[in-house]
Parts: sequence; structure tokens; C-alpha cells
Amino acid sequence: MAFTTTGGVLTPEQDKTDGKGQVSTTLSSQTEGNMIVTAKVSNNTEDVGKSATATFIIPR
Repeated sequence: MAFTTTGGVLTPEQDKTDGKGQVSTTLSSQTEGNMIVTAKVSNNTEDVGKSATATFIIPR
């Protein structure tokens, strides 16, 4: 799986699924705002991926 984002840092940006077909990444940011994370199969050019929005709010 490959992950992309419109902001922040993804760790890892790419990884293999586990025995249950699951994979995860961590999004971190020092900036407030909405960031879209998209996951798609790395070796499938026809996969448009699935996206989700994360909102970061920095405590004051």
C-alpha cells in the first residue's frame, strides 16, 4: 500500500499488509488544518485509492 497526504508527515509512506490484510500509517503535523490522506495499492495503476480527512488542532 502507498499513502499520500496533502499536509503533515506520514510514517511509513509505504508498507505491506499483514496476515489479516491490514496496514497502517501515522500522520503527524506541527500545523493546524485539514489534511487528506489517501491509501492505494502500490502496484495497481487502476486503483484510485480511498481518502479520509484528518483535522489537526494545536492546543493553546
